[in-house]
Amino acid sequence: MVAVEKVTKTRVAWVDVAKILGMFAIFVGHLTAKSGDSLVKWVFMFSVPLFFFLAGCMETRNERGFFENLLHKIKTIIIPLYIFAVAMILVSVLVNGNYNNVPAMGTQLYSGFIRNHSFGTLWFLSCLFVMEIVFSLIKRLKKWYLILGVCLGFFAIAWFVINPTPIKVPSWWWNVDSMLFYIPFFALGYILHPIIQKVFSHDKRNIKIVKNILGWGSVIYLISLFMGKNIGGSFWAINSFTMGLAQIVRPLICVFAILFISKQLESVKFLSAVGKHTLIFCGGEYIAREIIFGIGAIFGVALPTKFDTPIQAYIFAGIEMIVVYFVLKPIFSYIISRINVNKILSKW
Repeated sequence: MVAVEKVTKTRVAWVDVAKILGMFAIFVGHLTAKSGDSLVKWVFMFSVPLFFFLAGCMETRNERGFFENLLHKIKTIIIPLYIFAVAMILVSVLVNGNYNNVPAMGTQLYSGFIRNHSFGTLWFLSCLFVMEIVFSLIKRLKKWYLILGVCLGFFAIAWFVINPTPIKVPSWWWNVDSMLFYIPFFALGYILHPIIQKVFSHDKRNIKIVKNILGWGSVIYLISLFMGKNIGGSFWAINSFTMGLAQIVRPLICVFAILFISKQLESVKFLSAVGKHTLIFCGGEYIAREIIFGIGAIFGVALPTKFDTPIQAYIFAGIEMIVVYFVLKPIFSYIISRINVNKILSKW
């Protein structure tokens, strides 16, 4: 018996909505003043796992062979990644006149954009690339429990063996250590996506009741964490095993909450339409921020890089997303579409 069923390749609206909700949360998290703030902890507890989970959901559609898949991922992840990186370097120099960070940023171009080093959210793309390639081999095991078991084994290495853990101090090239930590979410997205699709589309009354109970229960849990309530905190802190378990279970409940909310909002066409372009939101966040700072400077307005109140972060994050969608998306979409990857690789 195989791990997952084949699914149709039309876009899934609730997945796109979940992507844009997660991206907004990340933008807000990057704008909050205090790194230890409860809002920052809340955002990054679920937002990164959410995107790896959603990537795993879409992996159910991937029927390419290993080398065909590798070429496809170079085209759809690596090429845009380097376009974003070069654009960020140019913006840093031309808009800010900041040459000091260029050597460090140049180093990251070959070391793979290590998380928390110079390039902001671009680490996610290099980590996702490595994860996609590694998982394309793991999923050949077919059985869902073997696939999940291997990925949990990788997580155990990241949590129990690597010291300090990559969630605290990422250091491996191409974010391989972060890949080991986050790959269970990718695997769970891959395994659970067909089940979630069926539950979301089910018309039977009993199924709908269970779905709503679990869905609203997870939303309440998400909100309680937002309000600073540490539900089950004493249990999660018992030992290193339970603390490791918390790194998967707590974010997963929050991920399900976002998916449930996204399903309720899937009829909002604007959200699903914008959510199709989260690759560019990921690459364009820093650039949009620098454009806004530059415009502010022209008019003599000094904008802060971090905000003291959540409402300020929400507003500025919304402005950033508007700039990305209406200014940067057309530019980057055109550049990426003009690059012939097959022609480039044929010269190697």
